Amino acid sequence: MTIESESPSAEGRVYLCKGFDALRASGLGGTAELAIWERPAGAAIRTAFESVDFSGFEDIRIDGSADAILSGLEACLSAQPWPGLVKDYVAEDVIAMIGPMRAIEADYTLRLEYVTDDACRKFHKDETDFRLITSYLGRGTQWSFDSGDGQGEIQEMDTFHVGMLLGQRCAFPSRVLHRSPPIEGTGEVRFVMVLDVERAGYC
Repeated sequence: MTIESESPSAEGRVYLCKGFDALRASGLGGTAELAIWERPAGAAIRTAFESVDFSGFEDIRIDGSADAILSGLEACLSAQPWPGLVKDYVAEDVIAMIGPMRAIEADYTLRLEYVTDDACRKFHKDETDFRLITSYLGRGTQWSFDSGDGQGEIQEMDTFHVGMLLGQRCAFPSRVLHRSPPIEGTGEVRFVMVLDVERAGYC
């Protein structure tokens, strides 16, 4: 496994970066299979997400243009009985992720999911252009580097870290695979935001 910092990496490598701009650039340019922003989060926002009652929550999915995602999210968040700090944090994340891409011709899918089972527990690479993902509650996405001689050590993003996962590309082998951490039967839960970006011809 090779981890780069501060600059884009070659195929099969993992890029540690500092912010949404670098994550988007890695996805749009295809410069890394996985880019991670190890975003810090203070006690107040962690406590706010931990205090949310998800018992009546139904997963949110919004498809369409960037503008459709932003307007749809505003309506969905306004209907949630969550603390204002939580709603503002999620909204600001989506705006920061998708806002600068409004001029790019692409389709988007936004999902907010409360996870209690082993969804997507097998290591894989998605048939999508690229994905931005973060866990606001519970464990983050797991990933592993496959050198061709077998799967390497399992790594795991922390809560509030943000990842860019490059989708299938025919130009180079898929060496960085990912999955949701298996949590079924443990009592653990996760609250995850996923934004898929789909430009024609990239997967």
